[in-house]
Amino acid sequence: MRPLYPQHFHPRHSTLGSGRNPVAWIVGLVLLANLGMPLPITPRLMAEPPVKPASQAWPLKRGPAPAWAGLPGNLAGALPVPREWLEEHGAVFLHVSSRHLLETDGTITVCTTEVVRLLGRKAIAILGDHRSILFDPAFEECTLHQAFAVAADGSRRELEARQCQVRDMITDYAVYDNQKQAILSFPGLQPGDTVVVQWTTRGKNPEYRGEMFGRHSVGMVAYPTLEEVLEVGVPVGKTLHAQATGTPTKHTTQGVDWSVWRSVRLEPLEVEDSQTHYLRDQEPHVNFSTFPTWQSVGTWQLNLKPDVWKAGPGVGPLVDQLVAGESVPERKAARLTHWVKRNIRYLSMGAEHHFTPHSPEDVLKNRHGDCKDTAQLLAAMLLRAGIATEIASLGVLGDGQVDSRVPSPWASHAVVVATINGRAHWIDTTHDLAAWNHLNEMDCDRQCYLVNAQGVCRLLRSPANTAADCQWVCQSKLIIRPDGTASLTRTIEARGEAAVSYRDAFLEEPPARRKKYLEDEMQELAREVVVSQVRVDAANLNDLEAPLRFECLAELKGLFDPPVNAGDMVPLSLTEPLAWDKWLSLKTRFGGPDKPLRLEQPFILESTIEVELTGTLKQTQPPEESRLATPWGTIARRVKADASGQKFVLRFRATRLPGEVAGPDRTRYLEFLEGARETFQALLPLESGKSP
Repeated sequence: MRPLYPQHFHPRHSTLGSGRNPVAWIVGLVLLANLGMPLPITPRLMAEPPVKPASQAWPLKRGPAPAWAGLPGNLAGALPVPREWLEEHGAVFLHVSSRHLLETDGTITVCTTEVVRLLGRKAIAILGDHRSILFDPAFEECTLHQAFAVAADGSRRELEARQCQVRDMITDYAVYDNQKQAILSFPGLQPGDTVVVQWTTRGKNPEYRGEMFGRHSVGMVAYPTLEEVLEVGVPVGKTLHAQATGTPTKHTTQGVDWSVWRSVRLEPLEVEDSQTHYLRDQEPHVNFSTFPTWQSVGTWQLNLKPDVWKAGPGVGPLVDQLVAGESVPERKAARLTHWVKRNIRYLSMGAEHHFTPHSPEDVLKNRHGDCKDTAQLLAAMLLRAGIATEIASLGVLGDGQVDSRVPSPWASHAVVVATINGRAHWIDTTHDLAAWNHLNEMDCDRQCYLVNAQGVCRLLRSPANTAADCQWVCQSKLIIRPDGTASLTRTIEARGEAAVSYRDAFLEEPPARRKKYLEDEMQELAREVVVSQVRVDAANLNDLEAPLRFECLAELKGLFDPPVNAGDMVPLSLTEPLAWDKWLSLKTRFGGPDKPLRLEQPFILESTIEVELTGTLKQTQPPEESRLATPWGTIARRVKADASGQKFVLRFRATRLPGEVAGPDRTRYLEFLEGARETFQALLPLESGKSP
């Protein structure tokens, strides 16, 4: 699903480096010089928008702010700015406010104010082009109230019409948003300037049907906030449910009940990356909604488009054909699920489509749709096959959780729940290379609200992921030569999420790319890994319900430095590369002193390495067996060597459990990782004897 309210686009939820690119500048200047062209004297001018005539009309409506949403009395900040903020950050948001008003006819007015002091050149490059203004012209009108900069000496410079652009939202070609974005490019900014922008969007969202709801994140990414205010107003007598970290103040003015949350001295939110995206769930926020009950949410969702639960003239015959001759409900569900996953590509587009799915007939005809479209298509197909079905809406990991205390349609994803013989099967139609009822990490352990074809709504949590949901069993045969090279024969059986990764790398890919994927995966084994062959059965590769089994042949170079003289000792280091790729070589990043580290996808890894030394090589001292057990997982190494000294077997096992690392456990966890690296790095002394 798309986000409900267009929250502060920048920098609250955007990529901070999306402004001017200094590297591109340098490359451009070098090219101009090589071509003999004169270089620009003032590079900063090149970053400004094209000059428009002075009489250029404003692309946005201009007007005063509502009486209930004026500017803060002191633009310098209601509180003193901490000295360390001025020294450590490139910008400080002095005031951020968002005021939401629901009128009796369902019209929603949102007035937003941002006041930011720019302290350095880097922040000017990022924030000098204001990009937070978003609106949908299909039902919203946007009015710009204030747009000016105040210099350190107190002089005020108003933004001109030619410095404002309105454009379509950028697309990743999978999601097409109907919103427009206004970009305000403030000229002549210097460190110490304060930028003030205030605007209002007003309209009646046809999907909301007289209600108002949202999830408001508190704080800004990468920059501290001195004061942030959220105000939510509803007509007197209208229900408002809300949950937040703090308690709101309340007042009634001109027939409107207002709830006000004020936060001060907010530290910057963590810049999101692959290891810290989960922190979005832990950040302060406010959930609010005017829906009185969860059942009212179910009724609302059903009324958005009541006929989407029916299998029409195109869907019905297709279902009958796909399940013909099959009597087992689980197999019927698997057939229908895989057909949807493999035949409907992901594409989100269309008006009034934040919550309203396209009809199953349209999705089938177009062969594309987003999560709610494909989920609704599959739900209609399952019902046609006689299987009880519900649509589950949730916030994926990193987007925030549905709050059971606040009846609200807010969600960022939709999946299907099929109940067969009393057991709930969870199906993500966008996880197209997984087993039919396999959820990925982003969908697991999430609070959901489920709605069926009658509009009945209930709350249920999706199943937590376990180590059994991602498994590798590896068998390796390693023949090592005296010159430090080796031949490797390796077979892998992958289950669950582990199989999804390999299928993504192998399906519809040429042999060269498959080899390159495995070479990158095994780079911990030697200085150079060259995969010569990958053997995988096509039927097994395409059977998404089965574990994936394949074999690869490789040559290793630089496994160790060969001995110079007979009798010399050289170290040989052997390991299971998957453990490093998935866990041990990853940099451990704690989000902050008070934020726990969430462990990534749990898994089980079992690896057996049979080693044969050739020529005069012998191992003189096999490594000791080792085992570490903690609340976060276990690591073990077992060794079996024969009397000849030329053959031995290493067995590695790693299990990562679901969980978090917090407080005093941080040191213990880092010590565990250090011990785990030593356990998974078997160091063997090799001796080169005299040739017979």
